[in-house]
Amino acid sequence: MADTPETIYLIPGEDVDGAPCMVWCDDPAPGEGMSPDEAVKYVRAGSASAIERDVAFRQRDLAYKQRDEAELKWSQARQESRDLRERIGELETMVKVFRGCIETGLMPGLMSPCYQKVISLVGRNADDQKERNGD
Repeated sequence: MADTPETIYLIPGEDVDGAPCMVWCDDPAPGEGMSPDEAVKYVRAGSASAIERDVAFRQRDLAYKQRDEAELKWSQARQESRDLRERIGELETMVKVFRGCIETGLMPGLMSPCYQKVISLVGRNADDQKERNGD
């Protein structure tokens, strides 16, 4: 035996004698030239709770998805914050080096560890690079 349909329609039709009447059907427009607008839709009483349950599951799944997305964004923001704090530390070191150079009037030796650290933090000036290469 087939399951009872969740939705059924009352549509214009004919009885066994050919007289016009309303008939039950699982299709709102089963025949050619029939309009679904003429059908009256009915939802089986037991299916309303199934529909509500389905909606609740979808809302739950959406909430889980939104939670996971929020956790991912939070994790990414924490990583960006760690990266920025590390960069701030590097910049503070660079400021100390430059302040020391200004106060003493001495620049670190060309290949000294201090010089290498400064270059790793700020890179090399393109004009300085050309001079070193003799361009």
